[in-house]
Amino acid sequence: MTERLYDDGLLLEFDAAVTDVRKTSKGYEIILDRSAFFPEGGGQPGDVGIIGTARVIDTYEQNGQVVHLCTSPLQIGAAVHCSVDEDIRIRRMQGHSGEHLIMGFIHKKLGLDNVGFRLGSSYVTLDLDGEISMDDLRECEQQANLAIAKDIPIRISYPDAEELAKLEYRSKLSVDEGIRIVTIEGIDRCACCAPHFPSTGSIGMVRVLSAQSYKGGTRVYILCGLDALDLFRERTETVTSISVLLSAKPEKTAEAVKKLYDENNALKKRLYD
Repeated sequence: MTERLYDDGLLLEFDAAVTDVRKTSKGYEIILDRSAFFPEGGGQPGDVGIIGTARVIDTYEQNGQVVHLCTSPLQIGAAVHCSVDEDIRIRRMQGHSGEHLIMGFIHKKLGLDNVGFRLGSSYVTLDLDGEISMDDLRECEQQANLAIAKDIPIRISYPDAEELAKLEYRSKLSVDEGIRIVTIEGIDRCACCAPHFPSTGSIGMVRVLSAQSYKGGTRVYILCGLDALDLFRERTETVTSISVLLSAKPEKTAEAVKKLYDENNALKKRLYD
């Protein structure tokens, strides 16, 4: 069994020993005696990074072991220094901790549960088991961002069977031992296997992008932290370019485009009348 170190989500470098190496059609599966690499699970992809001289392109679990898929082999028994890709880990933790945060407020307000979750490369999706309005989503988004400003602690715990039986938490599981609980104090408590920040401040921000009806419920698209910042920069640059072309202030671009649209329609009407 691999000793798992990712309860500390900010542990990005560690030392380990190589216990097994297997060649596969996709690369080399490397097993370590201990690992801070998170294996794919709960809607979150596996970590990537470096083990010694080998590049890790995926991480997953097999028979209780954390398996690191690498582009080159290593020597069994070798002592290696390992590093998890910081940018990717941070962004994924922001997305996952952000999902827990906003879901805490959604669950409190409407009693809805998240029955599907995916950390994608372009956005995070939450599949809710009921309907929610954009007004309610905006209210929960605002509460989530206030909680980020307050930098509320996030705790990891492993309650025993007796404690678990008394505990109210989201993603209730049928098993009663070995359950990992992630608690955002006063806001959310959820069973989860993924790395999280020690407090909400590191999430940066939570932004709801859109929502749509999905399988009798609602699919919500969000972005958090650095991913949300990237989108803001991209859209700001686009609006700035449009404002230059239209000789309009950025906040007046929609009005300027509407004016141009109306003028174009009027010219077409004159041509064809």
